[in-house]
Amino acid sequence: MRLSEKIKEALKRFPVRFLETLKRFSGTAVLVVMLYLLSAIVAHEALNIDPEAFWVLGLGAIALLAADLFFETHPLKWYWAWGIKLLLLALLVLASFSLLRYELRPILLLGATIALFGWAVCRAFHSRGEETLGVLIIRGATALLFAGVLFAGASLILAGTDLLLFSVHSRAFGKVARFSFVLFAPLMFLYGIPKRGEEKSLLRGYQQLLKVVILPLLGIFMAVLYCYYIKLAVNRQLPISELGGVSLAFLCINLPMVLLAKPFCEGAIAKLRSGLLYGTLPVFAALFFTAGRQVAFFGVSVIRYIVLVGGLALLVCVLLMTLFKGKYRFGVFLVLLVTALIASYGPQSCYSLTQWSQHGRLVEALEQAQMLDGGAVVPNPDAPVALKREILELIDYCRQEDLKLPDCFPIPDNYYELDELLGFSYSDLQDGIGPEIWHNYPTNEPIDLGEGSYLLPRGGSYRFEAPCGVLKAETADGLVLLCDDKVLCSLNRDELRQGVWDAVSKEDVAASYIYTVETEEVVVKIPFDYISEPNPEPFGDWSYIYIKVKE
Repeated sequence: MRLSEKIKEALKRFPVRFLETLKRFSGTAVLVVMLYLLSAIVAHEALNIDPEAFWVLGLGAIALLAADLFFETHPLKWYWAWGIKLLLLALLVLASFSLLRYELRPILLLGATIALFGWAVCRAFHSRGEETLGVLIIRGATALLFAGVLFAGASLILAGTDLLLFSVHSRAFGKVARFSFVLFAPLMFLYGIPKRGEEKSLLRGYQQLLKVVILPLLGIFMAVLYCYYIKLAVNRQLPISELGGVSLAFLCINLPMVLLAKPFCEGAIAKLRSGLLYGTLPVFAALFFTAGRQVAFFGVSVIRYIVLVGGLALLVCVLLMTLFKGKYRFGVFLVLLVTALIASYGPQSCYSLTQWSQHGRLVEALEQAQMLDGGAVVPNPDAPVALKREILELIDYCRQEDLKLPDCFPIPDNYYELDELLGFSYSDLQDGIGPEIWHNYPTNEPIDLGEGSYLLPRGGSYRFEAPCGVLKAETADGLVLLCDDKVLCSLNRDELRQGVWDAVSKEDVAASYIYTVETEEVVVKIPFDYISEPNPEPFGDWSYIYIKVKE
């Protein structure tokens, strides 16, 4: 058949196939159209619509598509099928009431919906589930490409019209973009979903992309991780705190690619795929050790929760993919679905457990600072500086994550006017020594505090008169302090950071620390912030140095 005849046949078949697609996925198509209309209404500022509505429609379209695919091969009476679909939409509407309060919740709910869709595809196409997922990935990319071409072509036409014929309002370009990406692209994706029994083979380019590019790159990255583990063992060092997040990101990319590559792996590629699957066990061990250690030191946070719970869910997925000869490999989507829902809502969610953990740390810090009386917070301006800083940073973390304060605070939702309640504020701690120093530190020049005390900004060379004589200071890379060319103190930056980390590790003070050095001639205090574990040297920073020359 000639190319022209093929194009003619395709154009003749397109309207019939498109109508069949709309009938096949009617619920999804309706939500896509509603999403397009709402976006147009908001663009014209005709109506104020909550952002949650867009999330509900988008997630609802994916959920209904999953339900339609499942019921194609597992048919139910129409009223049961539509009852389940409406139930899914109702659950999404209920979830939307606090959806955007926490920034990670929409992402987790999106992940749960995509996992539901993946499970439905695998159940609908069964033995060719992985292959069909690959086809749908290609269809999605193709739909976006077509939408991009449509947008580019229409934009050029509008630009030419504006230049040659008459003025075109800038909103016209926005309308074309909405039509192309909000309406056209999803409908073209639905158009390309095959029915069971008419699955199309994976495109050769997709196979080559996985076999020649993606899997080898993942193998190289896994080798990098293994080299890092060997380095830690040789140098007898602990892993950096970021290793948990890096490991989780690698696993989130590696495991889907290993699953999608299953249908066509053979020879060396099959061995590489097995290595990428079974070789993840040390990666899991490093993930759990690193994140667990962070939780033991600093309590549960949203990110640490995601790393630990996400790592546990992916470990279960690996077991499902390897045990029972892969019989239950499609259960990985249900595992991910349940995990995302558990992490999003309920008393065990990432935000609930983070609030419980950080509340415990905050109450403990208040007790150590003697700032609790009868279960209520009382001011204590004389509390140790380290405890003051820890209390303020815990309060600030709760504010950033939109968590309530503990019940010992008069108004748990009020993060304002806390200075009077606590008896101190951040401005009192900027120098780590006292509020009078910070308020007298307006320039980048050395400040004479009297009685032989000085405040030196970091990153400069200074020369000034002191009771001991001419004082010279170099603060660009640590501290070199001389008086009449006699060395009073010499501190290297790396030695400073290592000393701070050693002290922090012993005292379990995570966020800040004042490093103090005392010699026969001088006392030096350097307040550190943003301290983290050695990588291979500790990271920490300071902005000024306090010195006191002894008489």
